[in-house]
Amino acid sequence: MRKRLSILVALLAVALLAGLTWHLLRTRAKVFHGKPEREWIKGITYFGDDAQLKQWRDLGPPGLQLLARTLGHGRLYRKAYRWIMPRLPGALSSSLHRRLPDPAASHATRMGVIYLLLQFGEDAMPVEPAIARALRDDDPGIRLIALGCYERLLKFMGEKEKLARLPDFLRAMRDRDAGIRNNAAVALWHYPAQAQTVAPVLLKALHDPNIGVRILVARALAHVHLEDGLRVGIVPVVIEILKDPNDQVAYKAAELLGEMRAEPELAVSALADSVQGTNALVAPTAARALARFGDQARPSIPALRNALQHPHSAVRREALSTLKQIEPQATPVNPLK
Repeated sequence: MRKRLSILVALLAVALLAGLTWHLLRTRAKVFHGKPEREWIKGITYFGDDAQLKQWRDLGPPGLQLLARTLGHGRLYRKAYRWIMPRLPGALSSSLHRRLPDPAASHATRMGVIYLLLQFGEDAMPVEPAIARALRDDDPGIRLIALGCYERLLKFMGEKEKLARLPDFLRAMRDRDAGIRNNAAVALWHYPAQAQTVAPVLLKALHDPNIGVRILVARALAHVHLEDGLRVGIVPVVIEILKDPNDQVAYKAAELLGEMRAEPELAVSALADSVQGTNALVAPTAARALARFGDQARPSIPALRNALQHPHSAVRREALSTLKQIEPQATPVNPLK
């Protein structure tokens, strides 16, 4: 029985090699705008500049379709390779390892393609099904950028198409890669109509170990179903992020507190502390957030008055603007310019 299985696996390996050879010859033979498709794809640079994007935009829909085909190339080969190779006898496995290309070798090419599609933004909509297939790719880098594509695409998709992609986004929230969870949280912001399904996943992720993921989960939850978020303590979670020394997430926390306008007894106090902080990004954002609380932000007036002497002009400007909205008569006559 074991011998018959080995023969079967060996035959599959030979078929794999024959199929790959046919595929490479077929791809090399196809000509696109005067040169082989393979040469066009080889010329793609990951994180390419505007000139590269313009070149591919000028190729029109056929160029976009070439990118989509390339993104899916070799999918079956990669799966077969990873399944067959560990099951082959040692000598045969070593021989094929030397002759067959390692699936990992296509990583750089496919990353360049998917990033180029990301740069297309909503103009990549005609090949969205190919991007959707990339959401299940075995390469985490491909999945990460494919998810990023949907930050723009979801704004232009119909409800039926959006619903079809939802299981992929929900699954991505359980990924070990924080970047993938990050992009999945951004995508789930677009699903308030599916709050019953989406909110429980976001609630579970509200205490993600990665602070960047946490703030995006909180933002998505506040948009999808704020009531559930308040029930489990979303405001204290966001306030804790506001206190983080990383201003790139702290300022987002300040913005979110202003957008939610919830639990002012906690939020206003935390924002008032941040207005008096030294960070030139977080402090003015906190001042703008306080303005959204209206009369409920009155306890922050002393902090805002102090901020009129802040060394950063942006903080002084936002503090003055917020003071004028909360209580005009509290504004001093000559704040620092």
